[in-house]
Amino acid sequence: PIRRLQSCRCSLQKEEETMQFDAKNGLGRVWVTMVQQGIYNLSDVPKIGNLPEVVAAAVQEEKHEKG
Repeated sequence: PIRRLQSCRCSLQKEEETMQFDAKNGLGRVWVTMVQQGIYNLSDVPKIGNLPEVVAAAVQEEKHEKG
């Protein structure tokens, strides 16, 4: 049983590392909106795949557009 649990944990970590998001998909869009509205900070974005980088880039892009 312990080996099976360790194996599952390892495969989940690998999936999280390979997940790719963008600011237009569901989860990316939700986090971008919540950070822009001040509900969460960038440091609160879960470290899943490239999600933190995507959210940070989208928030920075909007700040740049607003001037």
